[in-house]
Amino acid sequence: MTTEIALLLSIIGASVVLFSLECLPADVIALGILLTLILTGLLPAKAAFACFGSDTVIMILGLLILTAALVRTGVVDAARRAILRRTGEDHDRLVAVIMLSAATLSAFMSNTATTAFFVPITIGLARKVRINASKLLMPLAFASILASSVTLISSSTNIVISGLMTRYDMQPLGMFELALVGVPIAVTGLIYMLSVGRRLIPDRGNPDEWSEEFGIRPYLTEALILPQSPLIGKTLAESGLGRDLDLTVLRVVRDKGRYLVPQANLRLEEGDVLLVEGQRDDILKIKDTVGLAIKADVTLSDPGLQTEDVRLVEVILLRRSPLIGRTLKGINFRQRYGLQVLGINRHGATILRKISRIRLKIGDQLLIQGHRANIAVLDEDNTFRIIGTVDYERPNLQRAPMAIAIFAGVLAMAAFNILSLPVAVLLGSLLAFITRCLTPDEAYR
Repeated sequence: MTTEIALLLSIIGASVVLFSLECLPADVIALGILLTLILTGLLPAKAAFACFGSDTVIMILGLLILTAALVRTGVVDAARRAILRRTGEDHDRLVAVIMLSAATLSAFMSNTATTAFFVPITIGLARKVRINASKLLMPLAFASILASSVTLISSSTNIVISGLMTRYDMQPLGMFELALVGVPIAVTGLIYMLSVGRRLIPDRGNPDEWSEEFGIRPYLTEALILPQSPLIGKTLAESGLGRDLDLTVLRVVRDKGRYLVPQANLRLEEGDVLLVEGQRDDILKIKDTVGLAIKADVTLSDPGLQTEDVRLVEVILLRRSPLIGRTLKGINFRQRYGLQVLGINRHGATILRKISRIRLKIGDQLLIQGHRANIAVLDEDNTFRIIGTVDYERPNLQRAPMAIAIFAGVLAMAAFNILSLPVAVLLGSLLAFITRCLTPDEAYR
């Protein structure tokens, strides 16, 4: 028996054991088997990927999985907060940071994925500094395009061409082979856009329309300072609510009735209720903040709402709704519908009252949490219309360093020709699954 046969039989035996034990998802085991055959030399990479038509498919798929792992572990959100901290509301600095960040990221991942990643962030930033989103989106698009010729993996076009070269018995493009041409093009283009190009961009559309289209609506909600919260004794400026969570504190309600103006030097106390405004996803991050909670979550009348059966939806109040002109407290909304209102949006208008005391109007949008069965009833009458389901999952922050290390390792292996790029990204994807930076179900979505 040759060494190759013995090795193959060992892999088959280990595969049978792993499949029978079900210690890992079948998808992950199958991916591991494929990689083992390639890395041991029992199966050439070209033959392994032949059933996919081209190794280009594998490269793009692997890069998308690695990008999803960065999103799932909160790395992407940390990048957004970093941009806000460095730019504030300075328009020039904001454009510069967005372009440089997008160009840097686009050099090492798909420029399409980079643009898709930055679009909601950019629109949110535009709304925060009250400028038209087109003033930021055009520089973002140019930055992603200009940097797409720096490395092999920065554009699917580069990857396809490299794959065709191997098909015709030519050497594939190296990881940084395009950099000699791509870097000067990117630098020249960025300088032009930052100095001249951005000033030629016309104002187009209404900023509020952009916000609605991309689901970036400002919601009002109530955040409660919990006992032993690390925020107790800190001033609003020190709390980081604006810097880290991108929330705007509109009022501080103390002693169940005193409305305090949110001055920077106002010190927070246990039991304070903060009337805060922010985008939907930013408001939901309150759930993950130590010492802070959405008040509606704390005062739930139904303990079952903390189970996996809970759903989050956005609904709009219809014209014939009997709730128009009434408050949530006045109609006993929680008891009547078995649902909890986490936030209210009124076409961008700022509301300075507690949620339970706001008189509802036609077109008000509510962020609602509750059981699936109770939410399903909402669409059956003329009171509400569900306009969107919110799939909120807490980021796996503990895995963020691992996700960064895996992504950097893949780039390093490809750059130094330790492994070919398709094999490297496939190995990175497997490691992302094994280390639980991402689950196969999340990757499929």
